[in-house]
Amino acid sequence: MIESLKRLEKCFQYVTISGYHLNGEVFFSHLHSDQYTQFLYFFANTAWKNGLDETFSQKLMNLIRYISGMFVSYKCKLPDIFIFYHAVGSVIGNADYSDFLVVFQNVTINTGNSVNGELVPKIGKGCFLAAGAKIIGNKTIGDRVSIGVNALIYNESVLSDTIVICLDGKSVIKKDIKKNVWHKITFLWKYRRKYQMKKTIGFCIPCYNEEKNILKLYNAIKENTYKFNDYEFIYLFIDNYSTDKTRDILKDLAKDDKNVKIIFNTKNFGPARSGAFGFYNTPGDAVITMACDLQDPPELISSFIKKWEEGNKLILGRKVSSEEKRLMFFSENFIIK
Repeated sequence: MIESLKRLEKCFQYVTISGYHLNGEVFFSHLHSDQYTQFLYFFANTAWKNGLDETFSQKLMNLIRYISGMFVSYKCKLPDIFIFYHAVGSVIGNADYSDFLVVFQNVTINTGNSVNGELVPKIGKGCFLAAGAKIIGNKTIGDRVSIGVNALIYNESVLSDTIVICLDGKSVIKKDIKKNVWHKITFLWKYRRKYQMKKTIGFCIPCYNEEKNILKLYNAIKENTYKFNDYEFIYLFIDNYSTDKTRDILKDLAKDDKNVKIIFNTKNFGPARSGAFGFYNTPGDAVITMACDLQDPPELISSFIKKWEEGNKLILGRKVSSEEKRLMFFSENFIIK
């Protein structure tokens, strides 16, 4: 039981909701049904992991159902930091969860499958599930996603920093431009870096028929960012309907690196529209755009990051030479100036 209480204390220290702290210390009451439900989960899960009689964990799981009408298996690998908030009637299946998860009442998360030895669906950090929210299928849910009342995600990937709302009976996914993510209200967000919640830098990489350059650029970015241990890097490639092997290479790359994200355009929208859409959908606290043909030197990435760390909101690079056509080169330099 002591190990279970330690897990509970570690979880509750990040919660901002009243009733979870008293006189500056973490507070737990068995008379608080939400708190008691979380304790019973930790107790059942810890007992099972430590090899105790499985019947004991099964009884604790049934006790959760009697108290809140909620189903969560003692085998379910919930994150270290999460909260059940009036989670009556919720069904929490086995999935790949991340920290700062918020679950309200009547939420449903289906039990996924094992794909290439990894549990799916993958649910990113800071996922907020309002009353009646449902995640069905094996697709990935990004970081800081808020799924609203009665909204349904059915076998569809959701990018980071988005909100999902139910509008006229249909679920609509919108970019959360203002970062109005509700988990920030629930948890002490200032501790996110202390507890492995690294800042994220996204690379937006538009490409078209770049089969010879994709891996070169990807490896070059890796070589120039490996020293930045305080950041997580996301690589979003948006392919503008390539006719070579670009798409196959990107699929293979995404299988090997979970931080590689891909958008496949259904037709060629032109470099400007495709690049803008990619930039708009690239997750991260900051976004760096890179030309896939290596026209933008990866060696300058560290300089850009350092300038951003100094408080600059926008950093632009100016080319002094280029292999592009002369008119395009001089036009770009004129714009940058």
